[in-house]
Amino acid sequence: MNWGQIISGTISCFVALLGIAIIFDVPPKKLPWAMLGSVISCVIMLIGDEIGLDPLITNMIATAVPCVYCDAMARVLKTPTTIFMIPTLLPLVPGSRLYYTMFYLFSGQQALFMENMLAAVKICTGIAMAIIVVTGAMRWLEAAKRQRLEREKGKG
Repeated sequence: MNWGQIISGTISCFVALLGIAIIFDVPPKKLPWAMLGSVISCVIMLIGDEIGLDPLITNMIATAVPCVYCDAMARVLKTPTTIFMIPTLLPLVPGSRLYYTMFYLFSGQQALFMENMLAAVKICTGIAMAIIVVTGAMRWLEAAKRQRLEREKGKG
């Protein structure tokens, strides 16, 4: 894959996710911000694949960065985070890997089944770990901010 393929892949991802964002009723005023998140995750994933990072690491990074973006945009635009998360994280879901995993399972090709299953598990693990870490960090930061404000309020 070269940079031209990364750009064409990102454009294809953008068009597909624009339709999905509309289906999921992302408000029109928030649509550009949701689409920017999906482009961020898609570009990070494609670049990670291009430079040969492990799928676990690639998907952790491609999930963590947009998750921080989604949380920030949800706070700035006073919108639920899921409005941004669904279109942003959808390009990372290993749909074809899961399809081929099941195909090889039922066609009796154990070696290909195991290879695709392990890759799908790595990808899903990377996504889940990044969501857990980012969500936990954001909640911890919010709780720390709340405690600091309460202490300042008590002193003043």
